[in-house]
Amino acid sequence: MIAVPVGGGYDFAANATASQRRIEERIGRMPRGIDAGEETGLSPDDLTWVNIERFGVLIDTARDVADDLAAFAAWWRPDLVVSDPLALAAPLASEPVGAPLLHHLWGFGAPGAGVPPEIWPPHLRELFERHGVEPRARYAAHHVDPFPGSLQAPEVTDRIPVRAVPYNGAGTVPEWLRRPADRRRIAVTTGTVVTGVRDGGGLLDRDLLDALAELDAEVVVTVRERDRELLGEPPAGVRVVAQLPLHLLLPTCSAILHHGGAGTVLASLYAGVPQLLHPEPEDYPMARALAGAGAAALLPETCTAADAVTALSALLGSDGPRAAADKLRAEIHEQPSPAEVAASLDELAG
Repeated sequence: MIAVPVGGGYDFAANATASQRRIEERIGRMPRGIDAGEETGLSPDDLTWVNIERFGVLIDTARDVADDLAAFAAWWRPDLVVSDPLALAAPLASEPVGAPLLHHLWGFGAPGAGVPPEIWPPHLRELFERHGVEPRARYAAHHVDPFPGSLQAPEVTDRIPVRAVPYNGAGTVPEWLRRPADRRRIAVTTGTVVTGVRDGGGLLDRDLLDALAELDAEVVVTVRERDRELLGEPPAGVRVVAQLPLHLLLPTCSAILHHGGAGTVLASLYAGVPQLLHPEPEDYPMARALAGAGAAALLPETCTAADAVTALSALLGSDGPRAAADKLRAEIHEQPSPAEVAASLDELAG
């Protein structure tokens, strides 16, 4: 598959980080329940400001890529457009050429879908109108969905189920991972997008490592190479490894403690591993759905290392989470493979 560069003047990662920092400076935190429609404790003005601030980086990204994307689509004339639901400029490629648009989801819900144009930010409305595309609440004809249907949000309709097949990059299986574990093995990760390893914040710190060492288990903490030194020498019973793909580690684990990101959630479900989640605000609705199914437990927004260890002990001490995780694992493995779904998309092409 050949990649075509579009835009390039906007640094999404840097601006998303800056946006979160501005929210934390004004509010004091990133409200966890904001995507779940829950009470956040914010005033109406603050809630409106937070939503504008959060989605501003997506709108700015769309503005950056729109001209190049629309021009390429007008030249190439695609029969079908598949996009991330947060790629707000995708309809500017599909609508002018009459191609159906599919949203490829990556977790719980369909972010951005169903928002009436009347409440779109002016910059987004202007962008669509400039490209001759009528603003409307929904553009996607179908949702390619790797999330288990039994857990998916009800607003996700016209699903095309696809099996979630985890791939966490290339890696070498270390010798210790090829041997049966002497004790139950627990994975701990904060993913690759949110490291959580930072001075004075985040769940993953030295206090957590020391507390995890008290468990009767082998604890494997996966981090990025550049973050390993921040944790120091691990205590006995805790192994800190860098760049170890989760899909190699998880089949050997009895539980995982993580940040609630969609990739880690799906990799854990694929392996049938019970999960203890300390989710980022945008991932809270997904974490809540998992907990409701019995396959996960949630840590409170503010918690200590001791709280995490207590919750892990409870998760490991009950058969319910493993049974629920096994049920969801079976549901995932029953879905058609990505290759089968890709072969069926010809029928949807315009």
